[in-house]
Amino acid sequence: MDSISMLAIAVMLASLALGALRRVSLTLALIVANFLVFFLEIFGPGYVIESQLGFRPEYLQTGDDLYTLFTSMFVHASAMHLLANMLFLLFFGWPLEERIGKARMLVVYLAAGILGAVFEGMVRWGEYTVIIGASGAIAGLVGALFILYPREKLTLPLFIIILPNVPVWAAALVFFGVQLFLALGVAGTGVAVTAHLAGFVVGMAVGWNLPRASKRSQVSRLDAQGLRELATTPELKESLAKIEGETHEDVRRAWLEHFASRARCPRCGSSLTLKGDSLSSECGYEVRLR
Repeated sequence: MDSISMLAIAVMLASLALGALRRVSLTLALIVANFLVFFLEIFGPGYVIESQLGFRPEYLQTGDDLYTLFTSMFVHASAMHLLANMLFLLFFGWPLEERIGKARMLVVYLAAGILGAVFEGMVRWGEYTVIIGASGAIAGLVGALFILYPREKLTLPLFIIILPNVPVWAAALVFFGVQLFLALGVAGTGVAVTAHLAGFVVGMAVGWNLPRASKRSQVSRLDAQGLRELATTPELKESLAKIEGETHEDVRRAWLEHFASRARCPRCGSSLTLKGDSLSSECGYEVRLR
């Protein structure tokens, strides 16, 4: 494998490691990685990166280079292809990450991206065409938001216009409808539409299998008094409001982790760590949630 391609893979893996850090958004880490890989494509032998890291349907037959099911999600054909995908990753990935946490968002992203490419490969069985781009993975984020938070409202781009307060269900149905229109062959394109549709369905499936809101945990009966004392900034107050209003177990846990990473111990000023049903700091300060 070419050294530039190996460097690109290192960038991809580093983005996942960086996104695992408490104070770093996984969405932003993925966006930065995609731009860095594209930078390597432009200033390095881009055709080599596409050839070595792009997924080809033929690989499903031969079993060769199946790692490209992962790497192809970070490779893009043009600046417009990259910018469009990164905009949608930002506008759909960030709100999903805030609601279900980094780990679950990453599961949605990777499952949709990989399985989307697999289904595209099955439709194009035996072809040597290169399949690249993060579209299938991002479609999974749309599907997960649709199944989990259909009535939430997002700010979304429409060409050069930014549309505020768009219901998730409306955005998701428009997205799915456009992809279905393309898949039926009404308009001939070189877009991997099957990967988009499959990614959307995979995202819905993963979202559906997250613990439902009816599964209340003990932490749902939290004592918020200690948290109110720590909510000293507008961001922390907003996070606390979402913690108190959330009934989905895993989402509330994600918001508690977010709150802990932003709050500061009133004694020593260090960050707090969520352990079980309490927040604690290095100096021994502790806030019990129940």
